[in-house]
Amino acid sequence: MLRAFNIICAIMKPEKLLKKVKSFNKSKIIFCDYFDTIAHRKVHPNYVLRLWAKFMIREIPEIKMETDELYFIRKDVEKALQSKTKKRYFEIPYIEIINEIYKRLRFSNHLQDISFENFETIFKRADYRSEIKVQHLNNSLISVLKQLKEEGYKIYCVSDFYTNAKILKKIIDYHGILYLFEDVFMSSDCGLSKHNSNLYPYLLKQLNIEAEEVIMLGNNLSCDVRNANNNNINAIHLPYKNDFRQNKVSAIGSDKKDYGKIVKKLRKRCKNKQAPPNSDYIFFYTVFVQRLYFRAKKDGVKDLFFLSREGLYLKKMFDYFQKYVSLDKKNEIKTHYFKSSRQASMLASLQPIENEDFQFLRSKYPHLSLYQFLMNFNFNEEKILEILADSNQNEEASITVEHFFDSGDFIKLKSSKVFRDYYK
Repeated sequence: MLRAFNIICAIMKPEKLLKKVKSFNKSKIIFCDYFDTIAHRKVHPNYVLRLWAKFMIREIPEIKMETDELYFIRKDVEKALQSKTKKRYFEIPYIEIINEIYKRLRFSNHLQDISFENFETIFKRADYRSEIKVQHLNNSLISVLKQLKEEGYKIYCVSDFYTNAKILKKIIDYHGILYLFEDVFMSSDCGLSKHNSNLYPYLLKQLNIEAEEVIMLGNNLSCDVRNANNNNINAIHLPYKNDFRQNKVSAIGSDKKDYGKIVKKLRKRCKNKQAPPNSDYIFFYTVFVQRLYFRAKKDGVKDLFFLSREGLYLKKMFDYFQKYVSLDKKNEIKTHYFKSSRQASMLASLQPIENEDFQFLRSKYPHLSLYQFLMNFNFNEEKILEILADSNQNEEASITVEHFFDSGDFIKLKSSKVFRDYYK
């Protein structure tokens, strides 16, 4: 007689689950659910799609919209395709969802210079990255699956999920457990689902096995247990109530409040006596690095150069941020560090003398002597004396001039051929 075991506690001893699996003597094949069974999300599933939207907007500068706007476009596409096909969103082919979102963005003038092939690639990478950022494994169950694998059980991952099997395999491989599974089956690939109960007979036929050979493991009492039983498949229920409750809590709230809590917590840490001085400047550096990344992506920048001592710190922050948000290493911005002084950096930024207004020096040192001004160019003593002699200003060289850059001394210096040649 077929039975579904209800395992009430999330913290179940592996040996107890092993004993229950082995109680089905004729069953040597395991169908195992993925989400909330093998792996849990730290956030509500809808938040994962918001992460996807953030990744998409970062990677494709043409998409000029807020995260929630893109998120709701995807949700609306899923709803529209459900109505059209009379199927659940996780039974609709993944490529159809991608194609429909691409069309909507194109028609709304958010995508003009990107092909569907590139869009599809970025879309899939964004889905993958948003998932691995929020998942953690059920190590207790993994230990059981490892032992069953060693004892000759064949294990298949079976999931109702909106991406395709290729992406789920990549996610499982990221966790280092892909070797446990003979194969991975997805509702979106088959157009069938555990929810509608029609995925089970499809799998039995595909694998050429009998129902009595299979045990289904999953957290959903309806999809993973009752529907498996309806197809004469034994099932063990693994309800992780703590995670389910957390998911419900995570669905309520706002990003603004969450962000405020993070800022408040970080600010408190920065004020701690053990924190280095000026630690709260991390807020400004973080915002700067994030905006720099967006701007560089928008402008198609391939290389970024960081200068001066502070530049090394900012480069490290930029690299860390990019590693966190980047979808593809091939398209990452290459960063470089030049160990140079501020003075050397200033010289590299100067325009031809006819166009240069010396804005940096004007604001920082408005009152200068001729000698002090010429020292900014790393001219040696011999060149400085030669320039002063050519402009007939030897005697005035050491006298500080009020508002130097608006003075007659400065105008006279600029007319010196020797100065202009050395400047050039």
